[in-house]
Amino acid sequence: KAESFLKNLLDTIASQPLWLPESEPLHMTVSIGGAIRKENETLKKTFHRADVALYKAKANGKNQLVIALPQQPKIR
Repeated sequence: KAESFLKNLLDTIASQPLWLPESEPLHMTVSIGGAIRKENETLKKTFHRADVALYKAKANGKNQLVIALPQQPKIR
């Protein structure tokens, strides 16, 4: 569910320009990194994996989504 929600968010932001007063429409994209918490994992580690996923999303280019899944190997 989280991945579907975040993909929809990416698509919505990319398809809806921001209209500023007396300006041309501003088209935006975002990159999102997330993590699904592992069993018995601390929040600090979950947030670290989400942060790593965000940097991977940014490295992949514009309008990207990367989710660190629980079964992925531990990130150091």
